[in-house]
Amino acid sequence: MSTQTITLSRANPLVKKLLAVTFPHYTGRKLKAISWNKPLYLQLFWDEGSRDQVVLIDWGHGQIGRLSCPSPWAKGACDPLEVPPEAILAVHSIFMGKDTGVTFYIREESPQIMAELGDGL
Repeated sequence: MSTQTITLSRANPLVKKLLAVTFPHYTGRKLKAISWNKPLYLQLFWDEGSRDQVVLIDWGHGQIGRLSCPSPWAKGACDPLEVPPEAILAVHSIFMGKDTGVTFYIREESPQIMAELGDGL
């Protein structure tokens, strides 16, 4: 399956719900969803004005967790993360001081979630 990217609308009820539980203070309109099946390289600590804030949503079990790493030297900083098949990774990115928006990474094994997110288009 090829990687799919869709631009999201804040008017979509599911997008509103996801933003409310992940980044409730985000007011921007840069929203997208990407289907994913490869390792993601996330910048969980500040480095040269760039950082990713990450929230993991276990869609199948209704659990939410925030990922954090204080520095690249912290124990486990580069360890792989086991992500359940029905998980959504919500990533709010700042790149070189500029807010680049929120991206929802959806596992390719869960196309129904991707379809539901795209329904508001």
